[in-house]
Amino acid sequence: MFHMNLRHTFSLPRYFRSYQQIKGNFRIKNVVICTNTQLNRAFEPSLQAEIMGEDHLLYHDEAYKFYHTIKEISDDLRNGITRYDGERGEAPAEDEDIMDFLRRLQIVTRYPPSGKLDQAIETIVAGSGLCESLERREYASHINARMMEWYDDKRGRYLTESDAKGYLCEFRSSKLCENLRHLRISFKPDDLRTTLQILHIVPQNEQTLSLVKVYQCLESEESRALFFTTEDAVGLQQQMVEVFRLPKYRYLIVCLKTLEWNPEDMNCGITEALKTTSKKAKKVVFIGRREDQLVELVKRANSDSYVRMEENIKFTDFTDESQEKLLERVLLFFEATL
Repeated sequence: MFHMNLRHTFSLPRYFRSYQQIKGNFRIKNVVICTNTQLNRAFEPSLQAEIMGEDHLLYHDEAYKFYHTIKEISDDLRNGITRYDGERGEAPAEDEDIMDFLRRLQIVTRYPPSGKLDQAIETIVAGSGLCESLERREYASHINARMMEWYDDKRGRYLTESDAKGYLCEFRSSKLCENLRHLRISFKPDDLRTTLQILHIVPQNEQTLSLVKVYQCLESEESRALFFTTEDAVGLQQQMVEVFRLPKYRYLIVCLKTLEWNPEDMNCGITEALKTTSKKAKKVVFIGRREDQLVELVKRANSDSYVRMEENIKFTDFTDESQEKLLERVLLFFEATL
């Protein structure tokens, strides 16, 4: 990676130019180049080693080193960038930009050890406080799978903090959807029956049935939908609303229970997400009681985009197969009580 040869895929001038292209898109503390290869000893005099502390983003269960570049390498980098820019017809780099890049640059080598990526991700997740300890391994596996998808993506997307938050929200949402699937009931084909952005479903029955029905309407778009309840941890609810603003997500389904988060703050987040996108691009579905403080706030801020639907689910709304299974369960119950 310390090659100044412009034809080398991992040359430092290429890293510098990539950094210049994206640095305006993020709040940047450090530029970390992470590799599972060893450091070429010929470059050690140009680097200053430091042991990775537990507060480092990539800390694992071993005493890994990371390296800072020293000022003397700036001349070699400047010459390499000049040649690189000359071949591409780009304007020469400013010394200030080169020194900014080198000041922030950290190189992590031999990371993670071969075959230990799962454990490394699990360790990072454990220190993040993003999920319960019992779910840590499952969440780390989910993150690992998504990272592999990102790695195989040929569009050259950068993996951002927002992506990581999205992965967490998808994981939590998928756990709720998994619980709905385990109920093993299904409804006849239906849709959300509105073109407006905000749908408030008021169930006459238990709200779980309405939640299952909405899930089945959106099952083909589950990857673009986020499900949560207002009894979830406040931090998770905040992240769900924040992540909903990303272009990838189209549906936010909120099961109204005891509200743990300030409704004013939640309303602001939801309204901002709806107003910063084109009409019909995003939809919010509330499922629960008719009188709800959060729904009233969202309705007031988006009165032309709101519709309420009273829902009375009947036995005939289930598929024939589900009707048969439900009848079997009823018969088994009565047999057990005789």
